[in-house]
Amino acid sequence: MSDQKIITEVVGFKFIKVGEFKFSEKPHKFKTWVSELSVNLYDERYEKADETVYLMIDEKEEILYVGEFTYNLNDRGLCKKYVDHHQYENIESALKEKKDISLWLAISPYCAIKGCGELNISKSIEQQIVIVHQPKWNKRGKQLGSEDFQGWRDKNCIRLDSFLS
Repeated sequence: MSDQKIITEVVGFKFIKVGEFKFSEKPHKFKTWVSELSVNLYDERYEKADETVYLMIDEKEEILYVGEFTYNLNDRGLCKKYVDHHQYENIESALKEKKDISLWLAISPYCAIKGCGELNISKSIEQQIVIVHQPKWNKRGKQLGSEDFQGWRDKNCIRLDSFLS
């Protein structure tokens, strides 16, 4: 893995490659279905990664999906034990087509707020990636960067600070 790129920059934030999706050696049985997917994490501590943005990227370095989570990666259903995620079918299909799908996490999704410390801006980073990269597995939010959406927003939304001052 020494020649493998493990850190990349997307919309001005650094992401680290934390693992790769694979078929589980032993499927996990839920009450109503069976998960045959897991993430081969390079370090088990990644399961406890705090609130951040995550990417699913293929071997061509195309961002297939961007999301964010509030608690930890394990709670999001992306862990070494099994995958319980709403992108399960897309991941499974890609793996069946012999594609490599890797998982990346934003290293530091924060901005400094004068006098207050840091603010986690994962949701804003996620939206910016959707606008700029248009990941094909993301359904919601793709209209955010379109001229139609901006026109709708200009017509139907008012910044609160514009009329309170």
